[in-house]
Amino acid sequence: MTRATTPAEKREKRARKDRERKRRYWQNHKVKLNEKRLAARREKALPPPGPQVLGTASTYDELVGLLAARRRALGERQLAIDYISGMQDGYTGKLEIGRERGGRTMGRITTALWLAGLGVQLQVVEVAKAAPPNPAKTSRSSRARPQK
Repeated sequence: MTRATTPAEKREKRARKDRERKRRYWQNHKVKLNEKRLAARREKALPPPGPQVLGTASTYDELVGLLAARRRALGERQLAIDYISGMQDGYTGKLEIGRERGGRTMGRITTALWLAGLGVQLQVVEVAKAAPPNPAKTSRSSRARPQK
Protein backbone atom coordinates (compact mmCIF):
# COMPACT_ATOMS: atom_id res chain seq x y z
CA MET A 1 0.00 0.00 0.00
CA THR A 2 1.52 3.28 -1.10
CA ARG A 3 0.70 6.46 0.68
CA ALA A 4 0.98 9.98 -0.77
CA THR A 5 3.70 11.64 1.25
CA THR A 6 4.38 14.99 -0.34
CA PRO A 7 1.83 17.79 -0.51
CA ALA A 8 2.01 17.70 -4.33
CA GLU A 9 1.13 14.00 -4.37
CA LYS A 10 -1.77 14.62 -2.00
CA ARG A 11 -3.09 17.44 -4.19
CA GLU A 12 -2.82 15.24 -7.28
CA LYS A 13 -4.69 12.42 -5.53
CA ARG A 14 -7.47 14.80 -4.43
CA ALA A 15 -7.69 16.26 -7.95
CA ARG A 16 -7.94 12.76 -9.44
CA LYS A 17 -10.74 11.84 -7.04
CA ASP A 18 -12.55 15.10 -7.81
CA ARG A 19 -12.33 14.50 -11.57
CA GLU A 20 -13.66 10.98 -11.11
CA ARG A 21 -16.52 12.22 -8.92
CA LYS A 22 -17.53 14.82 -11.51
CA ARG A 23 -17.34 12.25 -14.32
CA ARG A 24 -19.60 9.86 -12.40
CA TYR A 25 -22.03 12.68 -11.63
CA TRP A 26 -22.47 13.64 -15.27
CA GLN A 27 -22.88 9.99 -16.32
CA ASN A 28 -25.32 9.07 -13.55
CA HIS A 29 -27.56 12.07 -14.07
CA LYS A 30 -27.50 11.81 -17.86
CA VAL A 31 -26.56 15.47 -18.19
CA LYS A 32 -23.32 14.66 -19.96
CA LEU A 33 -23.43 16.43 -23.29
CA ASN A 34 -21.67 15.03 -26.30
CA GLU A 35 -20.24 17.40 -28.87
CA LYS A 36 -23.19 17.14 -31.25
CA ARG A 37 -25.74 17.99 -28.55
CA LEU A 38 -23.52 20.75 -27.21
CA ALA A 39 -23.30 22.36 -30.66
CA ALA A 40 -27.08 22.09 -31.06
CA ARG A 41 -27.63 23.75 -27.68
CA ARG A 42 -25.27 26.57 -28.53
CA GLU A 43 -27.09 27.19 -31.81
CA LYS A 44 -30.39 27.10 -29.94
CA ALA A 45 -29.02 29.68 -27.49
CA LEU A 46 -28.15 32.09 -30.28
CA PRO A 47 -30.80 34.70 -31.00
CA PRO A 48 -32.49 34.63 -34.41
CA PRO A 49 -31.03 36.87 -37.15
CA GLY A 50 -31.57 40.47 -36.26
CA PRO A 51 -31.78 41.92 -32.76
CA GLN A 52 -34.52 40.65 -30.48
CA VAL A 53 -35.21 42.51 -27.23
CA LEU A 54 -35.78 40.02 -24.43
CA GLY A 55 -36.42 42.64 -21.77
CA THR A 56 -35.08 45.80 -20.20
CA ALA A 57 -33.19 46.20 -16.96
CA SER A 58 -32.09 49.31 -15.14
CA THR A 59 -30.74 47.60 -12.01
CA TYR A 60 -28.39 44.71 -11.39
CA ASP A 61 -31.17 42.55 -9.90
CA GLU A 62 -33.36 43.12 -12.97
CA LEU A 63 -30.46 42.09 -15.24
CA VAL A 64 -29.89 38.87 -13.29
CA GLY A 65 -33.63 38.19 -13.40
CA LEU A 66 -33.63 38.59 -17.19
CA LEU A 67 -30.68 36.20 -17.55
CA ALA A 68 -32.40 33.63 -15.32
CA ALA A 69 -35.58 33.98 -17.38
CA ARG A 70 -33.54 33.41 -20.56
CA ARG A 71 -32.14 30.19 -19.10
CA ARG A 72 -35.61 28.97 -18.20
CA ALA A 73 -36.91 29.93 -21.66
CA LEU A 74 -34.17 27.79 -23.20
CA GLY A 75 -35.28 24.92 -20.96
CA GLU A 76 -31.79 24.42 -19.56
CA ARG A 77 -30.68 23.48 -16.08
CA GLN A 78 -28.20 25.66 -14.23
CA LEU A 79 -25.54 22.92 -14.41
CA ALA A 80 -25.95 22.68 -18.18
CA ILE A 81 -25.35 26.44 -18.52
CA ASP A 82 -22.25 26.05 -16.32
CA TYR A 83 -21.01 23.30 -18.63
CA ILE A 84 -21.79 25.19 -21.87
CA SER A 85 -20.27 28.47 -20.68
CA GLY A 86 -17.20 26.93 -19.05
CA MET A 87 -17.96 28.08 -15.52
CA GLN A 88 -17.45 25.85 -12.49
CA ASP A 89 -20.30 23.56 -11.45
CA GLY A 90 -23.03 25.36 -9.53
CA TYR A 91 -21.88 28.89 -10.39
CA THR A 92 -25.01 29.84 -12.36
CA GLY A 93 -27.10 29.10 -9.28
CA LYS A 94 -24.87 31.31 -7.15
CA LEU A 95 -25.16 34.14 -9.67
CA GLU A 96 -28.94 33.82 -9.90
CA ILE A 97 -29.56 34.00 -6.13
CA GLY A 98 -27.28 37.00 -5.60
CA ARG A 99 -24.98 38.01 -2.79
CA GLU A 100 -27.75 38.87 -0.31
CA ARG A 101 -28.78 35.20 -0.17
CA GLY A 102 -25.27 33.77 0.00
CA GLY A 103 -24.42 33.71 -3.72
CA ARG A 104 -22.08 35.71 -5.91
CA THR A 105 -22.22 38.69 -8.24
CA MET A 106 -20.93 38.92 -11.78
CA GLY A 107 -17.39 40.03 -12.38
CA ARG A 108 -15.54 40.87 -15.59
CA ILE A 109 -14.85 37.25 -16.61
CA THR A 110 -18.06 35.74 -15.29
CA THR A 111 -20.22 38.24 -17.16
CA ALA A 112 -18.68 37.30 -20.51
CA LEU A 113 -18.97 33.56 -19.81
CA TRP A 114 -22.56 33.74 -18.61
CA LEU A 115 -23.73 35.90 -21.52
CA ALA A 116 -22.03 33.62 -24.04
CA GLY A 117 -23.53 30.52 -22.45
CA LEU A 118 -27.01 32.02 -22.75
CA GLY A 119 -26.41 33.35 -26.26
CA VAL A 120 -27.13 36.99 -25.40
CA GLN A 121 -25.25 40.27 -25.40
CA LEU A 122 -25.64 43.56 -23.55
CA GLN A 123 -26.47 46.80 -25.29
CA VAL A 124 -26.41 50.21 -23.65
CA VAL A 125 -29.34 52.38 -24.74
CA GLU A 126 -29.75 56.07 -23.97
CA VAL A 127 -33.21 56.70 -22.53
CA ALA A 128 -32.76 60.31 -21.38
CA LYS A 129 -30.13 62.96 -21.80
CA ALA A 130 -27.72 62.93 -18.92
CA ALA A 131 -27.37 66.07 -16.86
CA PRO A 132 -24.15 67.97 -17.54
CA PRO A 133 -21.49 67.34 -14.90
CA ASN A 134 -21.22 69.84 -12.08
CA PRO A 135 -17.75 71.41 -12.43
CA ALA A 136 -17.61 72.23 -8.72
CA LYS A 137 -17.85 68.53 -7.84
CA THR A 138 -15.60 67.17 -10.57
CA SER A 139 -12.81 69.74 -10.70
CA ARG A 140 -9.93 69.30 -8.30
CA SER A 141 -8.66 72.81 -9.01
CA SER A 142 -11.62 74.43 -7.25
CA ARG A 143 -10.51 73.02 -3.91
CA ALA A 144 -8.37 75.17 -1.71
CA ARG A 145 -4.87 73.80 -1.48
CA PRO A 146 -2.76 74.38 1.64
CA GLN A 147 0.19 76.71 1.20
CA LYS A 148 3.66 75.44 2.01
